[in-house]
This record gives sequence, structure tokens and C-alpha cells, in this order.
Amino acid sequence: MVGEIKLNKCKECNHKFEWKKIYVSLWSNSWTEKFIKCSKCGTKHILTPRSRYAPSAFILLLPLMLSNLIRNYYQIPFTIFNAFIIVSTGLIFIILVSLIVPFFVRYERLKNINIDLECETKHLK
Repeated sequence: MVGEIKLNKCKECNHKFEWKKIYVSLWSNSWTEKFIKCSKCGTKHILTPRSRYAPSAFILLLPLMLSNLIRNYYQIPFTIFNAFIIVSTGLIFIILVSLIVPFFVRYERLKNINIDLECETKHLK
């Protein structure tokens, strides 16, 4: 079905990835955590290039744009209380969006782990 929201599956055996594994791989700083290993067949998967940056941009930019749009539309004056409301709403939004992001990112099968690790370590230096 087009537009259906579902978790990624292994490209080798079609086993569905766990939400927790995807969530950890998204927000982890460790390079080894960026991979998802299929628990059924052992195939390693990595985020597609678009999926690496889209969640961060979505989580950071959308609350800023929405708060600015709402503040300008309703012509709300800037006060400490209004700033607190905007920041609180933004934090709640960030938390909620970070919980549903694993349904929107995509993974691809990692073909040659040695080549990819060499490229990534050169990129990090």
C-alpha cells in the first residue's frame, strides 16, 4: 500500500526490524551502533544517506518554524512566560517526533563492511 507507515525489513530475508534497534541506531554516536544487524539472518544494514540527516533537520527546524509562524500569526508579544510556553511545546514536539522517526527512515543492505568502514574513518579524520 502506498504511503503506509511501517518499520523497515531486512533486504535479505524480509524480517521486520525492532523499533528499539532502529531508535538506538538513529541516535547513537557510536559508529558500531549505526548498523542494524538482522536477528534472523545476520545481514547488516545501514541508514540511507537521506535518512541520516532528515530526522535531525526535521526535529530541529520544524519546531522553530512552527513557533515563529504561530507567534507572528497571533502577534504574541515576546515575554518570559510566552518564551517558556514556546520552549516547552518545542521540547514536547521534539520528544514525540523522535519517537515516530524510526517509521520514516530507510535502511539499505551493507555490501562490503571493510570498504564502508575505511571510507567512514577517513571522513571522520
